[in-house]
Amino acid sequence: MGSPSDRARYDSGPPAPISPSDRELADYLKMIIEFLPSGVSLVDVEGNVIVWNQRFKRLLDYPEELLWPGKAHMEELIRFNLARGDFGADKPEGAADEILARFSRREPFIFERVRPDGIALEVRGQPLPEGGFVVLCNDISDRKRAEREAIRFATYLRAVLDNLPHGISVVDDTLGLVLYNQAFLDLLDLPRDLADNGRYDELIRYNARRGEYGAGDADALTEERLALMRRFEPHHFTRTRPDGTVLDIIGRPISLDGLSAGFVSAFIDITSHKKAEDAIRSLNAELERRVAARTTELEAANRQLAAFNSSVSHDLRAPMRAIGGYLGMLREELPGPLDETSRALFARIGGTLGRMSNIIDDLLALSRVGQGALQAGRTSLSQIAREIVADIVAAEPACRADWQIAEHVEACADAGLLRCALENLLRNALKYSSKVDKPRIEFGSRDERGKRVYYVRDNGVGFDMANAKKLFGPFVRLHDRRDFEGTGLGLTIVDQVIRRHGGEVWADAAPGRGATFCFTLTDRPGRVG
Repeated sequence: MGSPSDRARYDSGPPAPISPSDRELADYLKMIIEFLPSGVSLVDVEGNVIVWNQRFKRLLDYPEELLWPGKAHMEELIRFNLARGDFGADKPEGAADEILARFSRREPFIFERVRPDGIALEVRGQPLPEGGFVVLCNDISDRKRAEREAIRFATYLRAVLDNLPHGISVVDDTLGLVLYNQAFLDLLDLPRDLADNGRYDELIRYNARRGEYGAGDADALTEERLALMRRFEPHHFTRTRPDGTVLDIIGRPISLDGLSAGFVSAFIDITSHKKAEDAIRSLNAELERRVAARTTELEAANRQLAAFNSSVSHDLRAPMRAIGGYLGMLREELPGPLDETSRALFARIGGTLGRMSNIIDDLLALSRVGQGALQAGRTSLSQIAREIVADIVAAEPACRADWQIAEHVEACADAGLLRCALENLLRNALKYSSKVDKPRIEFGSRDERGKRVYYVRDNGVGFDMANAKKLFGPFVRLHDRRDFEGTGLGLTIVDQVIRRHGGEVWADAAPGRGATFCFTLTDRPGRVG
């Protein structure tokens, strides 16, 4: 062990730190800057480049002989850049001289350049406290591409916005106007400098002062609308400007990370739509007036028709009954049996009276078709047809017809009127097939081009389709009365019934090959007639 004096010397305090040499510090500095993501160089007060990393050399693409330890100088590097065209074509000497002047005045500098291979660089120089500069070089190619893409997108966005017919405005969370288009200024008649000011509250105040929000205190109207805007809620309303322009205004909030970040609003000029709506309302009112007037006229016509029916029933039937009575009295007054000529005359007069009575009955039936409202409901046409056939067979036991009535044929119709139409069609079919050996009459329905078509078909004498257009006119007969009795009103009644139901009726026939009468009915006949 050592002596007490030795122990005192060793225990007198902590050991003194070992100071690295200048060379070691330089090595540490070089090691540090090599790991930096930027190109880095240090320049002393005389402009000598004393330290740099490999990224600095690669980014600025300096030749080996120019960037050599102990020989590299800042002015030479800049002059090399100038000669190589790195400062561009727009006054490159001035740009180079400006950097050297800033270096001499110890002022920071920054410039960008694009290498011949397209890599974009940013070079920054920052003076050091003890003299000299630190120069940083970064590859900003990605940033430049992003900036160009942002500019391109902004250009497209501006082109879209300025070509929209609707006004668009975007307001941030401080009610600053950050975006708008030309239509926004045009529709609201706003000066551009006011919009460029970026304060939406000033726009609101400007509108309030010129009466855009109606009468009232401008400041109060402004605060009222600003309070609503600060709620950042969806809004949709219509506003009429003092010049008569009608705007439909729609606003939707903008949210970023769940927080309100403003809202976007659309201003749509609906003046022409409003005028069209007003015109339609005016036309509807006029139409309703005309319908009411027409209804009154129809009601009066129906009353007159009812009076006519009563007159026909009384004033025509009474003389006919009198003629029939006088005919009977005349027969009783004549002595002895009648000769053949007299019997023929009496028969002809009686037949004429009978036909006249049938015509009156059909005229009354035709007039009743157009009277009153339709009592439409789900109706079994099969059941109605079977009942009509039963009546015919009961009245004519010798009837030889083969009746084919389809099951489950239904329609939404007025049962009374449809019975009238079907009875005329079925009796016509029986009449015009009565001269064939085996009369066959069918009733049924089928789907045709998306519609339900009902039909009555017979195998009778048929007719020439050249006469089909006048078939449903009153008193039209396609066959001689001596061959087939009738008033010529039955198909007219059928046509009126079907038309009152909003449907159509037509026929298909050929001489000697029978006829088929078809008709359709609307789904909601209560809206027709």
